[in-house]
Amino acid sequence: MSKKILVAGAGGYIGIVLCQLLVKSGYEVIAFDRFFFGRRNGDFELSSTLVIRGDIREIEASLLEHVDAVVDLAGLSNDPAALISRHATYSINYEGACHLARTAKEAGVKNYVYMSSASVYGRSGNEPLQEEATCVPQSLYAELKLKVENSLLALGDTHFQPVMLRNATVFGLAPRMRYDLVVNTMTHMAMREGVIRIDGDGCQQRPFIHVRDVARAVLLALELDTELVPERIFNVGGDTLNYTIKQIAECVAQQVSSAQIIIAPNNADSRDYCLNFNRARKQLKFTPSIDIEAGIKEIVTELTTQSNMPGDPSCFTAPWYKNLMEWEERLTRLSLRGRIL
Repeated sequence: MSKKILVAGAGGYIGIVLCQLLVKSGYEVIAFDRFFFGRRNGDFELSSTLVIRGDIREIEASLLEHVDAVVDLAGLSNDPAALISRHATYSINYEGACHLARTAKEAGVKNYVYMSSASVYGRSGNEPLQEEATCVPQSLYAELKLKVENSLLALGDTHFQPVMLRNATVFGLAPRMRYDLVVNTMTHMAMREGVIRIDGDGCQQRPFIHVRDVARAVLLALELDTELVPERIFNVGGDTLNYTIKQIAECVAQQVSSAQIIIAPNNADSRDYCLNFNRARKQLKFTPSIDIEAGIKEIVTELTTQSNMPGDPSCFTAPWYKNLMEWEERLTRLSLRGRIL
C-alpha cells in the first residue's frame, strides 16, 4: 500500500512540482492549499491526488488520521508579501504553521517536513555557514521562519520527528511561475525590458537551488530514517550554486545578450550569505542536479514561445496578494446582503 502525504501549500511554486514528483514516486497525495493563485487543469494527477481547498489555521486532525507524513510549504512566501499585512503574516506563517504541526502530531503523523529558508541566516561574511551558525534574520518573513523552526524542535519527540529544510533562493520554471525571485526576475526583466537591474553593488552573496531540486530534497527528507539521523535542520542547495548577485546578472546577460546590466546602488539588499551543504550531502544524500545556466535557458525558452510576453499578475507574489486584499475590501463595500448582483 502506498504512503499518503499531505502537502500544505500544494498549489504554490514549489508545491505543484513536489506533488507531481511524489505521485511519480508512488505516493498518494493530499494537495491542501487556499489556491490564492488559482488552479489549472493538469497541475495535479487527479487519480493519485486528493485536492482540498483549505486554510492551515483551520485544519483538523480528522483530515490527517490516515496520513503518513506532512510537508508544510504554506504561507506568504517572500519578504515584500510578508509586509503587506504583518498581522496576517504572523497568523498564517507562524500560528498557522504551528497549528498544522500540532494537529499532525495529535493525529499520529510521525514524519514532518517544514520548508524553512536560508534567509534565517541574514548575513555571513565570506565563510559558508553550517546549520549551527548564529541566525540574524533581516526580515519579518525570515524571523517567523526561525520562530517556527524553534517551535517544531520543541514539539519533537520519539513519536513526532520534524525535519526543517533551509532552502536556498529558488529559481527555474514551474507550473505556478514566480517572477519575483532573483534569477527568474532578472531573466524576465531581460526578456521584457532589455535590462538586468542589480540592487546595491551586486557583491551580496546568495545560495541558489532549482525548484525541481527542492522537490527532490523534500522527497529525500520524507524518506530519511529519522531514528538513525539525529540532525533535524538541513541547508538545501549546492556548493557550486553560491553566487553573488552580480554573477547572476552576468549569467543572465550571457543568455540574453541584448539586455544591459544596470546598477541601482541605493536599493541595496542587506541579505548577504553563503552556505555549507555538507550535512544534506551526507545525511540526505542530496546534491543539486540543475545549474543556474540551465534554469535561465528554460525561462528564456518559455518566454520566447509566449510571443506577446504576457505579464500575468499572479506571477508576482506581493502585488497579487495586495490585489486580493483590495478586491476583498471593494467587494465588501459593494455587497448587499452577501451578494453583488
